[in-house]
Amino acid sequence: MAGRATARQPAQRPSRLEDGLREDFYDALAVVERSGVAALADSLTVTRARSGKPLGAPVRFDNRALLVCMLTSALYRRSTELATVYELVERFPDDLLAEIGLERGTDAHALSMAQLGHRWNRLAEAMNPSPVREGRRLAKDQDGRATAAPKPAVADPKCLGPGGLNGAGPVGPLRRPRRPSTRGLGRELAEGQAAQRARLLAGFVDRLLQACVPAAVSYRAVAVDWTDAPTAARSYSSRSTSADPDAAWGHRRPKASIAGARARRAAKATGRADGATRKARLDPRLSDLAPDGTELDKSERYYGYLAHFAVGVGDVDGPVVPELALSMRLAPANDMAGVAPALIDMLGSVLEGGAPLCEVIVDRGYSSRALGSVHVPMAERGLFLTFDYTQRQYGRHGTYLDAPLIGGRPHCPFTPESDVRLPGLGSSRADWAAYWRRRDALDHFAFRPLGRPVPELYQRFQCPAKAGRARCPFVPASLSLAHRAEVPDVGVLMADGQERLRCCGRSFVARMEVGLGWRQLHPHGSRAWVRSYDRRSAAERFNSSIKLEQQVDAMDIRVLGLAKRSLMIGFAAVATNIRHVRNWGRRPGS
Repeated sequence: MAGRATARQPAQRPSRLEDGLREDFYDALAVVERSGVAALADSLTVTRARSGKPLGAPVRFDNRALLVCMLTSALYRRSTELATVYELVERFPDDLLAEIGLERGTDAHALSMAQLGHRWNRLAEAMNPSPVREGRRLAKDQDGRATAAPKPAVADPKCLGPGGLNGAGPVGPLRRPRRPSTRGLGRELAEGQAAQRARLLAGFVDRLLQACVPAAVSYRAVAVDWTDAPTAARSYSSRSTSADPDAAWGHRRPKASIAGARARRAAKATGRADGATRKARLDPRLSDLAPDGTELDKSERYYGYLAHFAVGVGDVDGPVVPELALSMRLAPANDMAGVAPALIDMLGSVLEGGAPLCEVIVDRGYSSRALGSVHVPMAERGLFLTFDYTQRQYGRHGTYLDAPLIGGRPHCPFTPESDVRLPGLGSSRADWAAYWRRRDALDHFAFRPLGRPVPELYQRFQCPAKAGRARCPFVPASLSLAHRAEVPDVGVLMADGQERLRCCGRSFVARMEVGLGWRQLHPHGSRAWVRSYDRRSAAERFNSSIKLEQQVDAMDIRVLGLAKRSLMIGFAAVATNIRHVRNWGRRPGS
């Protein structure tokens, strides 16, 4: 590819392909203008004197042009590789170049690959929170200056004597690896400076994502999920370091294992083996059981990152809205301790963006974290979690005023034992009908919430007999419900001489801590909860879209490091948002 722009070509008749390029360009330009990230990038990359005047020669390929070109390439070419971006920019007509302050001529500073790469490196380095440069970990010399950590000397097996390293034979010469390059090394970042850069990087990407939301759309609920983002670099070894030292080893579920599990659940529900189940028996990659009957490892290792996305979803009975990513966080694949902080940080960014958020739909990877790291911060922000229970969360856990807490909700002390676990994947309609019968019978013994639920304050509950949902001898007014066959009689469940308990026939106020790890906007397992939790698949659909359409897993090998990787995945997410908005706008009645 030429180092400078070619001479101006004669104007040709625009084709349909160029019309699509023009549409992508103006959509990318509108997102950059609405987000205001160009001014933020200028404040980070422009070097100024003490008087505030910019130093150096005037910059012609500025940050605004870089961002528009990168987003246009992500939309039009589905790639943000620098060579692909530069090749696309060379095809821009003169009017599009003038929109971003570029011109096609013989001046190398007007449009060149060097300018594009220099501007990209400056922007990424200004927001890089990692104290690692160029794939080498920093070390300090005697004067306290950062230097590249030298590799230890390694004995060459070809030069060893008959006795080897520990034998009596002669030892051959040591082979010292090539000294690593110190080009691009920076001084080690302080903890406060690294945290500041991490906030700048996250805010930069979030402003681009939230700028894609149409003015007529507002989200009251988001679905949060993470996905694997492998890197193209190799991992660490005993002899060398990785070119992407910010990445780490993590685990993900193989797609073949998921297909095999679904086939077996469907066969178990229907009572017959279909073609997928027979294929799973024949193909060991689709089976969770080894030939000897032992269980196989359902996870595979990969080297890379975790990409967390908060995707906006519409109301259950509301109009159709585009499922757009509102926030993103990138972390090493083994950073399980950062799952809860990433969730809280993303929700704070969505709230700062002006979304009237009140419900967050997550899977058990987030909800099973410690109570003080997820549930308490969510309650303090007035947000409700919607999540599925783990096996240990079913049943009774604690009491409040003698009322047992089942699913974090107070129930009558004489509630009969009942298994109300949700039917598994692939369950039949008969299984669901039996579940709803058991669920409705249990709801008659649940305390009725009074007033609007406010998680950061208190919640008032009323005895089910006092609310007219059960007959109890301690509540004489409830005995008049004898004509209603569906109302259970609590008296038959009491022991002889049963005394009145503290919760019988009264209303009380429960503190925020009561059942906080189980409490949700809708009671777990109810019909409203099932309809609300079904929207969690929006995050999974977005993860699939960004992987299939933008080919995030096949990024260029030079896109290494936490900062560059976050920006590239952020551009891919913005392009996916723009496509979803276009598809939503083409719907009838939108």
